[in-house]
Amino acid sequence: MKTWIVGCITLLGLMGCATTAQQPAEEIYQHREILRTMWPGYDPVARGVGFYNSSDGYVTIALEADTPPSHFSPLSPGVWRSHDVFPQLRQSFYINTFIQDTRATLVAYPLSDPDPFTLLFHEDFHGYQLDSFATREGNTLARFEAGEMPINTLVAAVRMERSLLIAALEAETQQSREQALRNYAGLRVWREAQLPASTVMIERNNETHEGTASWIGHRAAKLLLGRTEDAFLEQRKSVLEFDYEAMEASTSIRLMTARVYSTGAALTELLPQVTNLEWHTLIEDRSTTLFEMLILAFDWSSDFLEGVGQEISNSQEFARAINTASTLSWPESDEAVLARVESEHRWKLSIDMPAGSEGGFSAVGGTITQLTDHALLLHPVQQYDVETDNLSVALRNRYIVLKNSAHLRTSDNEENGEASGRVLTLYLNEMNDSLRCADGETVCEGSLTELTQRGVDIQSETQLPYRLERINQ
Repeated sequence: MKTWIVGCITLLGLMGCATTAQQPAEEIYQHREILRTMWPGYDPVARGVGFYNSSDGYVTIALEADTPPSHFSPLSPGVWRSHDVFPQLRQSFYINTFIQDTRATLVAYPLSDPDPFTLLFHEDFHGYQLDSFATREGNTLARFEAGEMPINTLVAAVRMERSLLIAALEAETQQSREQALRNYAGLRVWREAQLPASTVMIERNNETHEGTASWIGHRAAKLLLGRTEDAFLEQRKSVLEFDYEAMEASTSIRLMTARVYSTGAALTELLPQVTNLEWHTLIEDRSTTLFEMLILAFDWSSDFLEGVGQEISNSQEFARAINTASTLSWPESDEAVLARVESEHRWKLSIDMPAGSEGGFSAVGGTITQLTDHALLLHPVQQYDVETDNLSVALRNRYIVLKNSAHLRTSDNEENGEASGRVLTLYLNEMNDSLRCADGETVCEGSLTELTQRGVDIQSETQLPYRLERINQ
């Protein structure tokens, strides 16, 4: 693995100490040709990718440009540093953001992880998806509904599916790879037949959206850090081996949200080994999912796959997997979690956030619970930030509910071209003069541009409508 050496330099007439982000940005620019081969049409250096320094506020980007980007100075060929500092940048990453009039995807630097690339390229590929995919994004925070399928059977199935993907990755012959993938597809079709159609659609879309981005992020890091193909394969296997179902997390995260990154990345790795179809184009232009591409690659019929899945589900191995899954314990229901949070607070404050605020969403720490497909509870989130041109929100150690964020936007909104804002609900025990309620009122409405109290900092250039409701004495 490469290490970054930081020192003071004289370069292109600029005297000073190089930002710590210069070295990784130079690696990106120097390897721009091979980075373009990861996905047809995806050119990260033409798009602009880079880092903002969390200590001095400067932005450093790798960008191939015919003219120098506005408000940037050259550090080395293809690497630029902003003239100005941006102390307001405080999130983990920004996708398709603008520094003055220059578009870029940025991550905070230095990171605690010695790998500065995986997150950057993962998030930039999400930006590429927004620009180029017919289906623009997944719904990774959707609530997972199992319908009538027994949870132990579901867990046994998804665990065995990941084992079959590992077998496909490790296969030494095309025949053994095809056999592992046939069993994987058959078991998955059998499982999906027992789930609500909406759940199947969400899982397939999320897997495609997050899986391709996960693969791109790790592939870019592999290329830039000089990792071997064997190390890359072991990385794909290790994330598949992780026991997501035993995590300390909400049921939806354990059953779907976490694992689709690993299964999607594995399918992205396997597809070029088993098909000559233009699968990248089908995914981008026709919204074909990764799993659908696998079925197309082998032209398996539904009846054939159902038969394979039925045979596996009747096996002794599958019975043992169900028995093992029965030892898992599950958290209280999502509704019970919300009821408990509400019972511990006196006030519920709901604030209408403007359209466009969803682009700056960043949350750190806490537990996520999916209340519905379009609402989630963060309890208690250690750090939540929104930063736009006319809005700044910083919440610390708060219980909050988000509704209708960009990550949870409805298909109806997308089809109608409507911009979706966000309703931010805070649970409070103390009150602030920014909130106006007459004495004795238990529900009141108003608007605010500023709200500051312990752990809450909201600054807006426009009025934000709010509703304040007393929920406990």
